[in-house]
Amino acid sequence: MKLYRFVSYSSLAVILIAFLLLGSLPFRFPDAMIAWEPVVLLLSPAVVLVALLFVKPLLSSKGFLLLNLLLAAIAILLTIAGRMSPVLLGIFFLACFTLYLSKNIRRNRL
Repeated sequence: MKLYRFVSYSSLAVILIAFLLLGSLPFRFPDAMIAWEPVVLLLSPAVVLVALLFVKPLLSSKGFLLLNLLLAAIAILLTIAGRMSPVLLGIFFLACFTLYLSKNIRRNRL
């Protein structure tokens, strides 16, 4: 349980540092044109996976499976629309599958 908590919070810290660095780009390079759309599309699966780390102890196994299926369907639609890379889709599927198969974590232990 301590390892799960450590992984959850360290993943959150990595995402927050990435957002801090991206948010500071306009200040560090004031005259540069920044393409924000690819950056947001690249970071959104990571944000969703970190959110799943924190949501998993709160949901039942069936509820977590339904949430994973919903997010997988959204990712498939984004890939079909050309907004998400098939490579990112594969990585996202593997991560969701791994999260679902990991040991069930009860709410009262976290």
